[in-house]
Amino acid sequence: MLLQFRFKNFKSFADEAVLDMTATTIKEHSNTLIEKNGIKVLPLAAIFGANASGKSNIFSAFKSMQDDVLDYYDKDEKHNLIVPYIFDKNKKNEPTEYEVSINIDDDEYRYGFVRNKERVLEEWLFEKKFLKNTKSKEKNIFYRDEKKVYPDKVNSAERKELDYLGSMIKENELLLTSIGLRKKIKYSEVYKWFKKTSDFQNFSTDSREYINTMAISKLLYNEESLKDEVVEILNKFDNSIIDLEIEEKEDIIFDEVYSVYTIHKDSEGNIVKLLLESESSGTKKMFSLIVSLFLSLQLGNVLWVDELDAKLHPLILRYIIKMYGDKKLNVSNGQLIFSSHNLVCLDSSDLRRDEIWFVEKMNQVSNLYSLYDFRDDENAIRSDLDFGKHYLSGRFGAIPFQEGEENGQ
Repeated sequence: MLLQFRFKNFKSFADEAVLDMTATTIKEHSNTLIEKNGIKVLPLAAIFGANASGKSNIFSAFKSMQDDVLDYYDKDEKHNLIVPYIFDKNKKNEPTEYEVSINIDDDEYRYGFVRNKERVLEEWLFEKKFLKNTKSKEKNIFYRDEKKVYPDKVNSAERKELDYLGSMIKENELLLTSIGLRKKIKYSEVYKWFKKTSDFQNFSTDSREYINTMAISKLLYNEESLKDEVVEILNKFDNSIIDLEIEEKEDIIFDEVYSVYTIHKDSEGNIVKLLLESESSGTKKMFSLIVSLFLSLQLGNVLWVDELDAKLHPLILRYIIKMYGDKKLNVSNGQLIFSSHNLVCLDSSDLRRDEIWFVEKMNQVSNLYSLYDFRDDENAIRSDLDFGKHYLSGRFGAIPFQEGEENGQ
């Protein structure tokens, strides 16, 4: 599970931003919370804000961290991962910082690094028991500066491995990457979390949706049992779809291309096959999203989706939110982090105050804050308010213009 994501000096976020997934003590929707070892964690976070406020930069920051850890880039293009705040000459030359706190089994890990475009300046990993009111202190597993790796609270075999990797690591590479690839010590599980447990999806462009569709088609073509599970979920969103057929076809440009057919029945009960391309844009998006949703709910993945509401009916968006609060569907403590402009779910009947986040940009600087932390004349926001109505009125900030400004006032 993701407990916290923190980053600093990335794109429009000049200052530190913190997305906290640990639950506060508020009472609303307490039955939807993930509880493990006495600690309560949020199953989702919904991020709202004006166009160009910086919402997507939160997702880009996590993707940049993930890609760096997993080494998902051409070595010569590594510098493109780091995009510091450019509207201040000092910030432009300062490094970018990332940190996550995550839960794996009965442990909590805090991992992060500081780097610029050329090299890693700092890197660290801490560990402690994931248990409410535990008296065990956080252990420093290793700290790395520009010159050396310093193992700390580890056994002799772990120290030997960290010393070896520290002697081999290049200045522009992360130690965690090497730990994960060699799989010699248990801390490779942190690398595995980035690779298999945290899933990033971007539906802001049709090209990204097509790439997702082809990847999912290949997976379902080879995994018939998974296809049946996907059909069951897809049928909840469009009950006219009773099955899927996936065919591999030849293509002179791409090695593997698949045609996807949705299976329906006409008024007389006869089978009707339709190419997925002929379905509505909402159905096509649901297909490209459905496997990620399934794996998140079944395996406990953290699913990041920028612009989740694009092309989806508001009630489908609401249904997806409710899936994460339903223990019968969210069987493995999956989490959903998404951005949206649709206010149908900005409602106390769907979301807790600590699950609602806003991004506001002022003087070219983006800031992230939760509704729970928002104070209005020194008072906290009541849980029974119409959140959407008050958001549109400008009460919580994070809108394109305040009331009256649209008329030039």
